[in-house]
Amino acid sequence: IKDTVPFNELVKSKICGEGSFGAVYLYTCRGHEMAVKQCSTIGKTIDSMKELWNEIEVLEKMRNKMNVIQLIGTFYENRTVHIVMEVMKMTLFELVKKHNSLVPTVAVGVLKEILIGLKSIHESNICHGDISLHNILINSNGGVKISDFGLSQEIGKVEIKSSKGNPTFMAPELFDPNPIYSPKSDIWATGVVYVYMLNGQVPYGGCINEIVIMHEIETGKYPNFDTERFGIDMKALVDKMLAKVPENRLSADDLLNLTIVKNATEGTEDIINLMNDGQ
Repeated sequence: IKDTVPFNELVKSKICGEGSFGAVYLYTCRGHEMAVKQCSTIGKTIDSMKELWNEIEVLEKMRNKMNVIQLIGTFYENRTVHIVMEVMKMTLFELVKKHNSLVPTVAVGVLKEILIGLKSIHESNICHGDISLHNILINSNGGVKISDFGLSQEIGKVEIKSSKGNPTFMAPELFDPNPIYSPKSDIWATGVVYVYMLNGQVPYGGCINEIVIMHEIETGKYPNFDTERFGIDMKALVDKMLAKVPENRLSADDLLNLTIVKNATEGTEDIINLMNDGQ
């Protein structure tokens, strides 16, 4: 991996989070904060390493794209790959968990920002493949960005032997014996994220058992949505993302042109207040 960061000048501050591949630490370098994802290569499978290289390649490709986590650089030391990225404050999951749910105006504003990021990704001929609340990050300015590209794939070369994403956010077609990821799979996952923001729980009656969720999706049961509480306009928006047939789901670009989404405000001040509430 090409050295693009002066790692000898990085000073470790604290751990920010942990994932299946390694930990993320807060570092400072020349007065600037940055997040460093440390991924040990010791004992890793070939598939795991492919995911890591894939994530780095996609991050390189997505430099300067709207609402996508930004890569600063990479380096390799002590059999560990270091991926240096911009600092984010919390995940969307943490924000929703903190407040139980998000009010509709904030939720649709966050949805709009996610769709802007997805549009950037899809226009770059990439399918994310793992959209979830944990992979949507928020910075200290209330900006919303999509992260974690380990499972992303080039559109048109997306046939895989098994699905590795979070079952809660997986589209029905991904439970087929030979699943095929597509941008429309990302749209389904985004629809589940939106319902989760509003309800404050997994949109299958709050069930977190993956086998039960898989059965619900495979048998065509629709994610729970309280139309009486949220109104027919939001229900119509959800329907356009959670259509069982992929071709019936709107693209990120088409969703952004819907009045309910187009008129949504960015809501960064509201998001900042929600992040700082109780601190």
